[in-house]
Amino acid sequence: MILRSPIISVLGHVDHGKTSLLDRIRQSNIARKEAGGITQMIGASYLSKDSIINLSGDFLKRWNFELLIPGLLFIDTPGHEAFTLLREQGGSIADLAILVIDIKQGIQPQTVESINILRNYKTPFVVALTKIDLISGWKNLSDNIVSNIELQNSITKREFEELVWRRIGELSEQGINADLFFNIRDFTRTAAIVPVSSVTGEGFSELIGLICGLSQRFLRNSLQIEPDEPTEGTIIDLKRDSGGNYIDVIIYRGKLRKGDTIYSIDLSGNIKTIKVRGLFIPNVSSNDPRDKYKSIDQIAAAAGVRIVTNSIDGLMIGLPISSKTKIDNYNINRILKVDDQGIVVKTDSIGSADAFRRLVEKEGIKIRKIGVGNINKDDIEIASAMNQLSPDYGFVIGFNVNISREDLEFAESHGVKIIIGDVIYRLIESYKERVREKREKLLQELMQKATPPAKLFVMKDYIFRISKPAIFGIRVIEGEIRTNTRLINNQGEFIGEIVGIQKNKIQINSAKAGEEVAIAVNGGEIGDNILPDSFLWSDVNDIDKWRDIISQQLYEEYRRILLLRKIR
Repeated sequence: MILRSPIISVLGHVDHGKTSLLDRIRQSNIARKEAGGITQMIGASYLSKDSIINLSGDFLKRWNFELLIPGLLFIDTPGHEAFTLLREQGGSIADLAILVIDIKQGIQPQTVESINILRNYKTPFVVALTKIDLISGWKNLSDNIVSNIELQNSITKREFEELVWRRIGELSEQGINADLFFNIRDFTRTAAIVPVSSVTGEGFSELIGLICGLSQRFLRNSLQIEPDEPTEGTIIDLKRDSGGNYIDVIIYRGKLRKGDTIYSIDLSGNIKTIKVRGLFIPNVSSNDPRDKYKSIDQIAAAAGVRIVTNSIDGLMIGLPISSKTKIDNYNINRILKVDDQGIVVKTDSIGSADAFRRLVEKEGIKIRKIGVGNINKDDIEIASAMNQLSPDYGFVIGFNVNISREDLEFAESHGVKIIIGDVIYRLIESYKERVREKREKLLQELMQKATPPAKLFVMKDYIFRISKPAIFGIRVIEGEIRTNTRLINNQGEFIGEIVGIQKNKIQINSAKAGEEVAIAVNGGEIGDNILPDSFLWSDVNDIDKWRDIISQQLYEEYRRILLLRKIR
C-alpha cells in the first residue's frame, strides 16, 4: 500500500479570497516557468513533496512532523462546483477543504452554504482567515505567523485579536468549535484557524503544513492505494470542438494510460464506454498557444488530466469514471430518487443536485423531479400538475441554472412559481417564505368564500343560559369562528348556529385561536347536545381544501367526524 496525494477543495463566500489563495499556493510559478515548483494539471494544481518541504519545512520541524504523502492536489475551481464533484461510492471528491473567511467581513451567506455542505459531506476542513494585511498598521515582520502576530504594535494586535474572536463567535453560532491552530490541543474537536495573506504570503507555510499533518493523521486509511488497483476518477469538464472530444477528469485511484478503455454512467444508469485516445496536461514551458498542452503516456492518482476520446454523448460533469466495466449507480439513483408528490428541482450538475437533496431532506421538503440543466416546459408542466394536489408543490427551484423568457411566461400562465439562485440554503428559505405567502393568500380566499374549520372547548364555569339560545363561554383551540357559523359535535351531528359572539361584554363578529369568548347558539341546549368540558367543531363539508392550512391533528379529526356523519 502507498499513500496518494490528498485532494483539496477551497470554499467560501464570493470575494473572500478563494482565487487569490489558490493563486498564492501556485506561487505564480506557471507565469515564471520555474521548474520543480507547482505542477499545473487539468483542473488542478499539484504541490509536490519537495515544494511542501521548501514552503513548510520550518513549520514541519517545529511540530516534529514527518512528511509521508507525495504531495497535495488542489482543485482549481473554487467553491461548491469543485466540492460537489462526486466519487462513485458517494461523497465529495475532496478529501479535505479550506474554508476561506475574510477576517474583516466574517461569515456571509455563501460561507454558511459552504459550512452546510462540509457538514453534510462530513468533510474535515481548516479555516483560512484571509486578508490580514488589510488590518490597520499590519506589517510582515516574520516568516513565522505566530511570531508575526506577537511582533505587531499593540493597537494592531488588539484589532487582530478582536476580529479573530468575532469570527470564532460566528463559527460557534454555526455549530463549529474553532480556534487559532496554535491554541488547539485536540484537532478532532476543534476546527483550526490559520490567519493568512495572499498578498504577502503570511500564514501559507502554516496552512500547507497543517493540511499535510491533518491529512496524514486523520485521512491515512482513505489515502492508501494499491499500485495496480482499478482506475477511478470524476469528470470535471467536457468540451467538444473542431479538434475533437475532450474529457477533463480528476483521478483519485489507480493509473490512466493512453490506449485504455474506461467507463462512465449516464443519469439513466447506462454504462458509457470511453476510449482513451490521448492524455494531455498543460505545457507550462511554452508560450505558443498552439502548444498549450503536451501529450503524456500515463498518469497516476491523484491527478488532473485531459482525455481525448471518441464521444462525450451522454456524459456529464460530476459523474464517475472507472476502468471497471460495472459502475455502481446506487449513488446516482439516490440523488435522483423522487417522491410521488413534491416540487421540481433543477441544478447545474449532478453534484449540486446531491448537495441540494442533502439540505432539503433535513427540511422535510418533498421532490417530485430533480434533474440537471436549465428549466424547461416539461419541468413547469410537472410543477403545474403538482400544484393541483397542493399549493406547496407548484414550484420549480433552479440552482445555478436559467430559464428562457418564453418558458417563464409559460410558468406564469400555469400558476407555477420559479425560484432561481446561487445559494442553496437561500433558495430553500425563499421557497419556504413563498409557501407561507401562498398559504396566507389561499387562507384569505377560503375565509371569504367558506366557513373556516374551527375547534372549540366548552368552559364549564361559564354557562350563562341553558337554551333558546344557549349562551356559554368557549375557548377557540384552533381556527376561527364567526356569527352564523354552524356547529357540530364529535359524531358530526348538527348542534346549532352561532347567532352572537361577545368578548368583555362587547359584541364582535369573529374569534380566533387562543381567544376566550361567550357565544349564543340557536338550537343548542346545555346538558343535552352541548356538554360542559367538551369540544365542538365548525361545520365544514370539504375539509380537503383546508388540508395545507390547518394542523394535521385537526385535519384528521375532521376526517373522522365527517366519515361518521356519512355512515350515519
